Amino acid sequence: MTSRLLWVKSGLILSIIILAAYLRFHNLEKMFVFTVDEEYHVALATNLISHFHLKLIGVSISTGFYLGPLWTYLTALLLYFSHSLYSLAYTAAGLGVLTTFFVFITGCELFNFWVGLLASLLYSCLPLIVYFDQKYWNDTPIPLLTLGMVLSISKSQNNKWWYVLFALLLGLLFHTHLSPILIGLFGLGLFIKQINQIPSKIIITSALIFFILISPLVLFDLTHHFQNITSPFKLTHTFHSGITFNPSNHLLILFQTLGRFWYLNPGSSNADENNWGCTSLSLPEIPSYIDKYSTRTTPLIGISLLSLIVFLFFLINPKTWRNFNSKLVAVSTVFIIVPFVFFPGGGLEYYLLGTFPLLCLIFTKVFIDIKITEKALPIFILIIVAFSFYTISQVNTEFGMANKISIVKSVSNIVGKKSFYLSSDVGCQQYGGWREIFAYYGKLPSASYTDSNLGWLYPNEIKKGPFFFDVVITEKRMKTKITGKKIMTIGKGGYKVFIISKNI
Repeated sequence: MTSRLLWVKSGLILSIIILAAYLRFHNLEKMFVFTVDEEYHVALATNLISHFHLKLIGVSISTGFYLGPLWTYLTALLLYFSHSLYSLAYTAAGLGVLTTFFVFITGCELFNFWVGLLASLLYSCLPLIVYFDQKYWNDTPIPLLTLGMVLSISKSQNNKWWYVLFALLLGLLFHTHLSPILIGLFGLGLFIKQINQIPSKIIITSALIFFILISPLVLFDLTHHFQNITSPFKLTHTFHSGITFNPSNHLLILFQTLGRFWYLNPGSSNADENNWGCTSLSLPEIPSYIDKYSTRTTPLIGISLLSLIVFLFFLINPKTWRNFNSKLVAVSTVFIIVPFVFFPGGGLEYYLLGTFPLLCLIFTKVFIDIKITEKALPIFILIIVAFSFYTISQVNTEFGMANKISIVKSVSNIVGKKSFYLSSDVGCQQYGGWREIFAYYGKLPSASYTDSNLGWLYPNEIKKGPFFFDVVITEKRMKTKITGKKIMTIGKGGYKVFIISKNI
């Protein structure tokens, strides 16, 4: 490769990284979406900062399984040194930029430079990916961990030291989210199959790293009668609570996501787009009227259908299965999709996060392999980039963090030193993490509607009524009936806040 060509290629990937950083960091303080998921992490981290003790588990996920505590420790470190919830937003966005670069690396290593370049370009700018990359929760690293596992499995076929990285990433899954766990089991199966070819020092190093990472969970189970490790086997109990297999519903969500992957409505709210509560498809208990008010994009059937056709073309193409790397990408994507379809519970779009970088690789590989003319492919890519840039520039940030902090400061000034109860009315942004925002940027509520879920983390901070004020946070787009003597109404962004005197 000539030095001139090397400079050109370096310039191209640098431009993509800059684009990824701009789209994720620009206007981030307005776009940052803080919900009950972030509130859960912050409450755990704040509890750790205030009452430091060794934590063996982190957040709980489906079936009652608890993840490891590393994400809680990371959150605690960020909050301890920054004293700002915005530090979480910048960390999430930074991971998104890093993932963009690793899409490029993985594409180059598994296929070629142009697949890596164009796939990273897609990942850098597609609105759905950008919006999820700005969300801080334990699922944030999943695209990066998924890519890393796929790359390490591929490279380990020629250099067994890559299994050390694979062991590290597999261990980290137990601290983040288990949606790509089948990829981990697939890699583990290859490791066991090839164990006679692997030097003992690599086996020992890999095993040591993995067991160190999962040791908190092991210690927890040893001291709690194996409560955690047995929880996935209790799935049958979910049927008694009305949760049943609903693969047709999950397939519909998958079909929509394949369209949303390419297109979101300009002017929609990013908070609606990445909040699973803003569509009744996610859970049976979400009322259908939410769909009327939510700005979440339901893509045109044609977009989803074309996306599905391209994806299926890659899966059934004999060339895909004659090459180990393309077969690995195909299998890895299916290993995330199949559990999503048949999981007995909610069809939550974020379970598919691990597929996003893989889909970028798949679609790019197909576009290049089907011999689209040299002129058509760049034009197609440029149209996608331009429209994605436009969509993100037109995003509705009415439910973003900047508006929330402004509301918190205004309410705190009004209530002063008097007690108040904090609640939130109906709407898909109802669980907006308000208590923790008040704790960081205003006056801590005497009690709140969040206490029933998270109050066990701060029992000494919950006061008993009666309270001087009721503070009710509502969405402007929802019809709300408020009774009592209203002393003030605050409107900001998509929110309307009622401060009600209780006359005590």
